[in-house]
Amino acid sequence: LPIQTVRFSADGKAVLSSDPGGIKIWDVNTNKLRAHIKANYGSISADQKTVLLARGKHTIAVFSASDGKSLGTMSPKDAKPLANNDGEDDQGDVITSAGQRWVVGLGPFLFDAAVKKEVKRWVHEPIPVDYAFTPDEKTLITTDRKGTLIVWDLPGVTERHVVPKGGVVLALSSDNRTAVLAQDDGTNVLFDLTAATTIARLNGLSAAVGKVDFSPDAKSLVIGSSDGTLSF
Repeated sequence: LPIQTVRFSADGKAVLSSDPGGIKIWDVNTNKLRAHIKANYGSISADQKTVLLARGKHTIAVFSASDGKSLGTMSPKDAKPLANNDGEDDQGDVITSAGQRWVVGLGPFLFDAAVKKEVKRWVHEPIPVDYAFTPDEKTLITTDRKGTLIVWDLPGVTERHVVPKGGVVLALSSDNRTAVLAQDDGTNVLFDLTAATTIARLNGLSAAVGKVDFSPDAKSLVIGSSDGTLSF
């Protein structure tokens, strides 16, 4: 099966690999398989401490990234209990914030992982299709099918800014202030999350932007273009 993701666990003693059959946890010193968590989809948390699986439509199962042991589940407030063989397909990737305080999964549900409870669900169209958390876990940015970008304050999940045609987040700075957005017309911009204003447009690139990353001090960008060019 093709490998989809490879990451070290947070303690550096295990390697996590994901493929269509689920998540495998390998011992770094012995190269032996510690655990195999079977699923159609599996997501490794941003802090590399847990593995999260969306089981059916109603449950996110949480496992330790070091040994695959179960750490509990999260479900929407009105979810029905999950049977062992209920025949429902797993519901895709689970998105986590940097410290895994916040989890998005099972469609448009936001959970507080610390207490394993639902804190927000989006029920009215257009529903967000893209989610990104700032490194300090105090801001959530969503984009819906119409391209509307909304900046949310956490933990209250209250709207800070609504930006029509704002775009999708490609990268967030370490100081939690700036985002690189990809807009529908192919434009890429630097966006101030506090003031909700465009700082600059990323012009003069040789091809479409593929990957973007901020430097640790949040003062520089590296951009990988679709033609293989790196821009600093």
